Amino acid sequence: MSRRWRVLITLLVFSITPLVVLTPLILQERWFVTGIAAIVVILIVTVTAFWSSLRMTRPLQVMIGELQRLTEGDFSARMDVATGDERDMLARAFNEMVPQLEDRMNICQALQVAQEVQQNLLPKEIPSIPGFDIAATTVYCEQTGGDYFDFFPCGEDCKGVAVVVGDVTGHGVAAALLMTTARAFLRMRAVQPGTIAEVVTSVNQQLTVDTYESGSYMTLFYLAIDQADRVLRWVRAGHDPAIFYNSDTDQFEELVGLGMALGVDKDWQYEANEKLGLVKGQVICLGTDGIWEAHDADGEMFGKQRFYEIIRANADKPAEIIKKAVLKALSDFCGNIAQEDDVTIVVIKVL
Repeated sequence: MSRRWRVLITLLVFSITPLVVLTPLILQERWFVTGIAAIVVILIVTVTAFWSSLRMTRPLQVMIGELQRLTEGDFSARMDVATGDERDMLARAFNEMVPQLEDRMNICQALQVAQEVQQNLLPKEIPSIPGFDIAATTVYCEQTGGDYFDFFPCGEDCKGVAVVVGDVTGHGVAAALLMTTARAFLRMRAVQPGTIAEVVTSVNQQLTVDTYESGSYMTLFYLAIDQADRVLRWVRAGHDPAIFYNSDTDQFEELVGLGMALGVDKDWQYEANEKLGLVKGQVICLGTDGIWEAHDADGEMFGKQRFYEIIRANADKPAEIIKKAVLKALSDFCGNIAQEDDVTIVVIKVL
């Protein structure tokens, strides 16, 4: 039963009850005029109350109906009411909100598509390199981001696979677009003749054309694994050094090297560095600052020392276990604090 009919029945009950009480009095002559007047007053009050109820409930029913349409995904819903009171303000606010909500929904759908595209740009499989165990992942703090890792042919100065980790300034859609551009340049140049230093130099020249006036840039660590000679060669373009851990000596070393971030100076000439004599049990970790610069609820940073301790404690385990141990420790450290930056980690273990 609708609200309108429940109100009507209630009013009729309250109006009929006095009639039943007054009827015996009306039959007496002296109460006749008074009884008729009372009946007229009751009827007027009943009709007035019913009419007021209709005026009150009809706009509310319209508003409820439009809200129901919106919940079903109909963004053409509009509240067409004119009550002269606060309900008009509510209707105007609703009518202004619906187009904005539709725009936001369209943006969310576009971001979901962008997220799927960017996730598909990351390597679907980790390459199998004899003598090396590799694990890698990227976790974005938004639907899209600027962190990046990839695997390429090694270059003329190496027989193996190159591992690349990059970090674009900022995060979100703008960072994702620049990351996608850099990825295209890297993949196109990596298959052409040249050393890894020449590859990075060429990519920087191309990327600077697109970023010079925007102020955006990308840090990069380009690591080549020579599986035949068991040698590491790398180019550092403004990125945090890779971490090298020797479990035999329990010593950490940072794979440093000079190099400007990509997209800053198109004339910069990058240089390669190398490390000889890889042996079983050594661990190399590449990452982005979303790991060691993450904060807990008190504002304390995760830091590289915690990162080192996790590597040391898990150095005898597979690369995948080391990677998961870092991510779990990071999650436990941050607790309920929302992820502030993209996180990328690549773990390479010498077998």
